Amino acid sequence: MDRPRRTHGWKVYWKMLLLAASVLSSCFLLTRAQETTGISIRVVPELLKEGESVTLTPEGLNLKIITNCKWYRGAVEERNIIIFIRVFRFYVRHQEDGPAHPGRETGKRDCSLNITDLKPNDSGTYSFKIEDPGVTNTGATNITVSEILSNPVLQLTESLAAENTIVSLHCNTSDRLDVSILWFKDGNPVPPKTGLSDRNRTLMLTGITKEDEGNYTCQAVNPVSNAISNPSRITMAYSSDGSSSSSSGSAGALAGTVIGSLAVILVLVGTLTYVFFRVCRRNDKTSTQVVSTPQIYENVLPTGQVHPENSFSAANTYETLQPRIPSVYEEIKR
Repeated sequence: MDRPRRTHGWKVYWKMLLLAASVLSSCFLLTRAQETTGISIRVVPELLKEGESVTLTPEGLNLKIITNCKWYRGAVEERNIIIFIRVFRFYVRHQEDGPAHPGRETGKRDCSLNITDLKPNDSGTYSFKIEDPGVTNTGATNITVSEILSNPVLQLTESLAAENTIVSLHCNTSDRLDVSILWFKDGNPVPPKTGLSDRNRTLMLTGITKEDEGNYTCQAVNPVSNAISNPSRITMAYSSDGSSSSSSGSAGALAGTVIGSLAVILVLVGTLTYVFFRVCRRNDKTSTQVVSTPQIYENVLPTGQVHPENSFSAANTYETLQPRIPSVYEEIKR
């Protein structure tokens, strides 16, 4: 009687063990299925224009079990959180704004993100993450918001150029990467010989000829708009005899250089000649001036003075004229 009861107990035990294993296996498979990364995000509309709206929706989610999700501006980091969404039975129960929330984003019950009044600076990477126990679903997408382009500006409205010279035109417009520049001459694409630089924003015409005369314009184009600039007129410069001003200009420049050099030489020669004659005249004056030293006698007073003694006899004449040289004095005295 005891053996059948024991057999029945073992059967019940094995059934319960198999049921538990089945449940654990199902839970493991469900958890592995929710750990997938790189989920796709649908962007609607695909072409984003400044001032419009966009919705970013993660695809392939099991919305029955999702209760928490987050959106990030850039990488999945706390400082990049835009919004934190709590979902309960297909409606948004709570939305919390993050540090990167500029005030134009809202979450929906399917964990999608809606951005209104788009601006070009909204372009970039947006990341998504589910935050539920045992679930680590993430995804990311890039969006580009194109601006409504204004008319570019060509600063030189008219240019007078000589033959074989260089003329440059710059198209002043948006510097965003999604903007392309096209150039036209009299409404037709510019010839292939022209040089383009700075992402086609600068047009350089080298060695221009009569064929390069005309009206030039640039056109800015992006995925949602386009705009054309004001025209810039290039005209060849000619002299009165019909020849190019480049040759006459070079001849005139050469003549001016020669005349200027001659004028400098003449000024230098005149200056040196003037200095030479001034020096010669000064030397002549110095050589003709002879300084004579008058002989001074002891008994002869300077002009205008009277000798205190009024004796002028012949006997003392020799005494009157007494030179300061003793030998002369002795000779006269004899």
